[in-house]
Amino acid sequence: MHKSCLIGLALANLMSLATIHAAGFADAVISYNPGTGFAKEFGSGLGYTNTTAVLGEPSRITPGQFGGPVDPFNPPYLREQILSIGAGGSLTVRFDQPIFNNAAHPFGVDFIVFGNAGFSITNANFSGGGITDGSLFGANSGATRVSVSRDNITFFELNRALTPTIDGFFPTDGFGNFNVPANPGLSAPSFAGLDLTGIRRLYAGSGGGTGFDIDWAQSSTGQSVHLDSIRFVRVEVLSGSAEIEAFSVVSEAAVQENFVGDPAARGWMTFGDPALFRWNPTNQNLEVTWDSAKSNSFFAHPLGTMLAKDDSFSLAFDLKLDQIAIGTKPDQPFSFQLAVGLLNWRDATNQNFIRGTGSQSPNLVEFNYFPDSGFGATISPIVVSSNNQFIPSFSFPVELTTGDLFHVNLSYTAANQTLTTRMTRNQAAFGPIKEVKLPASFTDFRVDTMAVVSYSDAKADGSLRARGVVDNISVQLPGSPVSGLISQIVKDRWQMEFISRTNWVYTLERTSDLKDWRAASAPLAGKGARQTLQDEALASGRSQSFYRVRADRQ
Repeated sequence: MHKSCLIGLALANLMSLATIHAAGFADAVISYNPGTGFAKEFGSGLGYTNTTAVLGEPSRITPGQFGGPVDPFNPPYLREQILSIGAGGSLTVRFDQPIFNNAAHPFGVDFIVFGNAGFSITNANFSGGGITDGSLFGANSGATRVSVSRDNITFFELNRALTPTIDGFFPTDGFGNFNVPANPGLSAPSFAGLDLTGIRRLYAGSGGGTGFDIDWAQSSTGQSVHLDSIRFVRVEVLSGSAEIEAFSVVSEAAVQENFVGDPAARGWMTFGDPALFRWNPTNQNLEVTWDSAKSNSFFAHPLGTMLAKDDSFSLAFDLKLDQIAIGTKPDQPFSFQLAVGLLNWRDATNQNFIRGTGSQSPNLVEFNYFPDSGFGATISPIVVSSNNQFIPSFSFPVELTTGDLFHVNLSYTAANQTLTTRMTRNQAAFGPIKEVKLPASFTDFRVDTMAVVSYSDAKADGSLRARGVVDNISVQLPGSPVSGLISQIVKDRWQMEFISRTNWVYTLERTSDLKDWRAASAPLAGKGARQTLQDEALASGRSQSFYRVRADRQ
């Protein structure tokens, strides 16, 4: 088993069910009432009443002759993409996995609702150079109410004084991460005078949508109610009409780095040759040299947990190359990769870890680029198991042209065990990049660190030297293996109650000096539900003790 770095610490003293399985998004419609005045399609007169439209992730592309990429200027509009709710109407959706109430989520937001509003173009340039004044078209001008529930029986309304209106800010961006909220402090004036590039800079990698905090829940009398987690969200339209495209769960950001300040102060570390990585405080980015003549070198940040194939997660970053050369060693004339990805720190820093052989570099989820050496420039995302099963995909010819800004988003979905790569070049779609699908024979991987990587070319037939910058790194994780922690003494024994996750084993540990930790309970297998660990020793007569919950991967 592998220990997670994340611990909990306490001191003792109307319709048929529509479903779709999509981790991180609503998977079922429980009920739908279209209300009065719901939207209808122009021309056909058919209502936007297809309930499956709100299941799964939001649209990244609108299909058809007049479609194209979904961005803040071009929201989705087809009947299979959005569901409309008129005045007096409502919609209740279910999530396959709990949405945890986690203050560590970006901006405290726990879930996001996506509509079909868009930014108005005010400079009359509708061919790609549009600029907005921050106003919206297609937004709901009425009022909505949002309620949440753990069991689909008891619902708690979110405080209307705090909750934004559904189907307003922020317009959907298909190139962003749908599990990352936009900064709720932004408003219409924040976007005035901005083009698509400027809007995306403020979105900071988010896919948009309207964010909600479970902490806003209250009783029928207006008293605050604390909920550890929920699985059901209800939207009611009080006036006007609202169009909804999707619901998403906010992922915990294990790493969020824009290099505005010194990254060393936020846990970044180097291994190997530190001269290959330089923080540029003026340009606020990371200058990187990929030099295969050097030993394995990493600019890295721990994730704070251990990820495996049954976890959904994502990694995004910006990459701009200034120069690149292959065959820098006469006896190794072919291409070699530059890499950014997730790795297992213990394995990768082992002297026997050799990337060039293809059989001595376990536990990787990685983006690789191979410049052209006769077969076409190749992008190859890859997943490597703990026992060195290499599962790559090869997309070529796709060249990372120097001087251009590339945004890379790797998203791994546990439900179908697929790694998807989406890219843009100078804000425009780039690719496509083939998916990495894990076969049934694939065992598992264990990764615990995000890293910008310069690999040694030892035992390889190629070599490489490149220079460029990396910026705007974001790693989104599934829910914490320990959440909703409650500690108390019950019948003279200390116990800790928490929400567990499957495929983890939990142990209560005790110490009196915060140095020597001892097991205080037998291991407990997680069930993805609320569980309890109890100290096997009596609390009476015991001197001051500290407790924590240790979570280990099965």
